[in-house]
Amino acid sequence: VDNPPRGNAPHLIPNLPSRLREFHEVNASLSPCHLSHLRWMMQKDLILGQDFLLLGSPSLARDRRHLMLLYASLMGREIEWVSITRDTSEADLKQRKEVSNNGTRYVNQAPVRAAIHGRLLILDGLEKAERNVLPTLNNLLENRELPLDDGSMLVSPDVH
Repeated sequence: VDNPPRGNAPHLIPNLPSRLREFHEVNASLSPCHLSHLRWMMQKDLILGQDFLLLGSPSLARDRRHLMLLYASLMGREIEWVSITRDTSEADLKQRKEVSNNGTRYVNQAPVRAAIHGRLLILDGLEKAERNVLPTLNNLLENRELPLDDGSMLVSPDVH
């Protein structure tokens, strides 16, 4: 891949673990299974231009997080992170209304920021999402659109 996407916000790009300084050290430190997952992620993202979703048993969540952070670090990709619990609401995925000295304003949440800025979105604990937030997630991830609380509409540039 000639020009992989690079982030403009360095604080959102994870650092490689200190013991891994070169790609060959990353290659030697991973199991064949993890290497194949990493290769698949690169193919989906960089070559095919497709989204990917890593799912699995909760006992392997740490491995999935490690792979995602490693991928983002190697590719220089910014990440946004949402920890999903049973208490996660639609506002946690879209916008929150905040009060300040100047009145109220809507603040974009991680999935919206990821969509706007082309960042990787980590939905940690997706299996814990309640039924009422699944349509919101589906609309954003599959249809690439989301009506926001401030009256605007998030739409894929491919559609508009």
